[in-house]
Amino acid sequence: GGGKGKAENMLDVWHVQNILPFWSAGLRYRTISGDGRYANQKTKVSTFSFFTSYERERWVLSGFLSRNKGEIEENGGIADRYQVVDTVVKAENIPVNLQMSEVYNNFRNINFQVQGQYNIGKAKELITPVDTSRNDTSYTYPAKVVLNIRTEGNRHSFEEGSINEDFYRHTYIDSSQTNDTYNSKLIEVSAKFVLNEHPKYKYLPGLYAGLEFKREKYDQRIDYDTLSVGSIYGTDTYVGTFLTAGIFNVDTNAALNYDVQGRLGLLGYYAGNFKIDGYIRQALNKEKTTFLRADANIQLQSVNPFLNHYVGTHDQWENDFKAVKTIDIRARYVNQRLRTDVGASFTNIFSHVYFDSTIMPRQTSKALIVFTAWAKEVFKAGPVYFDQRVYVQKSTQEDILSLPTVALYSHNYYQDWLFKHALELQFGIDLFYNTSFYADNYMPSIMQFYNQKVYKTGNYPKVDVFLNLHIKRAQLFVKYEHVNFHLKERGNFFSAADYPINPAMLKFGVQWDFFD
Repeated sequence: GGGKGKAENMLDVWHVQNILPFWSAGLRYRTISGDGRYANQKTKVSTFSFFTSYERERWVLSGFLSRNKGEIEENGGIADRYQVVDTVVKAENIPVNLQMSEVYNNFRNINFQVQGQYNIGKAKELITPVDTSRNDTSYTYPAKVVLNIRTEGNRHSFEEGSINEDFYRHTYIDSSQTNDTYNSKLIEVSAKFVLNEHPKYKYLPGLYAGLEFKREKYDQRIDYDTLSVGSIYGTDTYVGTFLTAGIFNVDTNAALNYDVQGRLGLLGYYAGNFKIDGYIRQALNKEKTTFLRADANIQLQSVNPFLNHYVGTHDQWENDFKAVKTIDIRARYVNQRLRTDVGASFTNIFSHVYFDSTIMPRQTSKALIVFTAWAKEVFKAGPVYFDQRVYVQKSTQEDILSLPTVALYSHNYYQDWLFKHALELQFGIDLFYNTSFYADNYMPSIMQFYNQKVYKTGNYPKVDVFLNLHIKRAQLFVKYEHVNFHLKERGNFFSAADYPINPAMLKFGVQWDFFD
């Protein structure tokens, strides 16, 4: 969509094939690119991945390899909000802060994961009803051993062809150009022994216990020598060993399900870190389509090393933040027949780390509490659907975390089959809205959002209209995003303090499924 000079393109190609009855493999290539509606916003992100799975007799093996690449041009946001809020200047003509600086954030990522599972004991056949006429047959074993290996490499660079010193608070190193790099490598190895649920006793839980090893390495600039005008690079390594354990009952035939898992740092940098999370779900009818569910999470985690130490051209800090403790509790009621989902959550964060208005990481001594409640309901009148979602949220520390009090999404459409079920037609209108709040601003040099209390954004409805057609294996869609922009061609429509959302844009696409 977007047209010449404003193009936005997305290509997503999958190929999955059964090589043998017990072995399958697939490839995926996905790329997203855009010229941007505002100046200096060209972006291209691509992903290539390979995945495979093997399941035969007692062995279950799977593997995943992915390579990700991104080039993001940064404009530093618009130079004057007045140009968006109170004028009708075209988006591409609005001045931006980094107009002529050739500023880019580039990243590379490659990650690999392989998992092996060996089932122990005598196999038992499980027959699960799919509907009134079909059953699904599977096999379970009394126990299994699981080994998982994951490795990941990341490289990030921030580059400037020239530097606009008026935009940054500081320029510590080179005032002519920038090349800040930050590399990291991760290796995780985990093994666990699992006692599965007993198929005969549906309320008898499964258990597991295991060990996990984690090693992270960061290569970055650690200092700058002003006399020799050179950077000093170094490597930091963080190693930890964890104990893992869990208890679960996820039998779909049981009215009561639960899953609780824990992770405790025993040795190394992460010693003392822990995480316990789980859920319990109680069905309220025989079909299990109406249920109550409660989720809980409590954790103590060391902060990311990036927040403790960083030396860049425009940003430098040295901290010794303590671990962050988080308690999160949520409950919901779901009725699939009535298409209802209502719930609430309570989150309490101790020693929260954030970026303040000076773009420096800070750790608060106050508890940050966030309360959220939501309601989702789909009303239906014949072939017309009204899908409504409302969220209400409140932060106890608005100076640290500002949130819109109310946010809603209204998805309204007509959907029906035509021409003797040869064509499925759907068309409708989407509405997005949230009350005003102090949205964070964004700093390109560290790719982080930071606090600001100067401008409020929100209290602006964004409206999209769309048309979807489904013909056999093909799906075609047309969407006109932000169609109400044409009413005034100005307004307080920002996603971050200095970053407005796109003006109206026509998009179209096709999805085609091929089967052998």
